[in-house]
Amino acid sequence: MSKVIGVDIGGTKILSAIVDENGNTIKTVRVPSEGKEGRDRILYHLYQTIEELISRDIIGIGIGTAGQVDPDTGVIVTATPNLKDWAGTPLKDIIEDRFNLPTYVDNDGNVAALGEWWIGGGRGARCLLCLTIGTGIGSGIVYEGKVFRGAKGVGAELGHMSIKYDGIRCNCGGIGCIEAYASGPALMKKLQEKGKFFETPDEIQQAAESGDRIVLEAVKEIGALLGYAMVSFINIFNPDIILLSGGVSNLGDFLIGPVRDIVDTYALPGGRDVKIGRAVLGENAGVVGAAALVYLKGAK
Repeated sequence: MSKVIGVDIGGTKILSAIVDENGNTIKTVRVPSEGKEGRDRILYHLYQTIEELISRDIIGIGIGTAGQVDPDTGVIVTATPNLKDWAGTPLKDIIEDRFNLPTYVDNDGNVAALGEWWIGGGRGARCLLCLTIGTGIGSGIVYEGKVFRGAKGVGAELGHMSIKYDGIRCNCGGIGCIEAYASGPALMKKLQEKGKFFETPDEIQQAAESGDRIVLEAVKEIGALLGYAMVSFINIFNPDIILLSGGVSNLGDFLIGPVRDIVDTYALPGGRDVKIGRAVLGENAGVVGAAALVYLKGAK
C-alpha cells in the first residue's frame, strides 16, 4: 500500500505523519517550528521531520502551512507574524529538490477542510465549510471534492470578513474582522474584561462545564457573533455542512448553541438546514488533509 508524508506547519509546531491511502495515520513526528526565528529555522525543523519519516514506499509529500499560498507554484504569498520571513518561500521547489518527491503545498485552512471532507466529518458533503477557531480563525471550503481557492488561489479567508465596519482593528490590518471578535484571544480578552483570567481554552471549557455564569455569558456572546458571520457564509455558499475545529471549538454545544440560534433566526430559509458541528479529526486534520493533497492531486 502506498504512503505519503503529510505536514502541518504552524507558528509554534510542525506536525508530520505517514498517512496511507485510506487516511490512516501510521506514525507522527512533532517538533517545534521556532517560527519567530525565521525561515532557516522553520526549514531546518521541516527537514528533520521528513527525514525521520521518509522511506522507499513514500510516493509524495503534502504540506499545509499558515499564511496565503499559491497552490500552483507552492510559494508562500503572505505569512503570519508567527512565521518570520516565511513570505516568498518557494516551498514546493525546496522540498522537491531536497527529497526528489512530488510535493503539494496549500494553506492550512484549506488542507484541514480537505482532510475532513476526505475521511472526517464532512464525508459526503457537496459543499463543506470548515472554520478553525484558535489563535486566529482559519477556514477552508470544499465543493464537489475540490478546494475552493478563488481566482489567484488565496480565497476563502473567511476569518477576515468584517462584521463591524467601524469596529476594532484585526492583526491583518482590516477593521471588524470576525477573527478579532471570535478567536481564542478575543474570548480571553472578553473574559478578562469580566474579571475572569484563564491560561488555556481547556480551563475555559472546564469553567463552562461547571456552570460558571460569567464564562457561559462570554461564550454565548462569542457564539452569537460567530453566528452572524455564519449567516453571511450560509447565504453566500449554501454549505450542507459546517465544521468547527481548533481549541475554541472544544466548548462544543456551549458555543454551537448560540451559533445555531442566530443561524436559525437570520439565515435565508433555504440555507437553515445546514448541519453545524465539530470536526472529528482533531489535530490530525492538517496532516491527513496534507496527505490528501497528494492522493487527490491537489484536489483541483
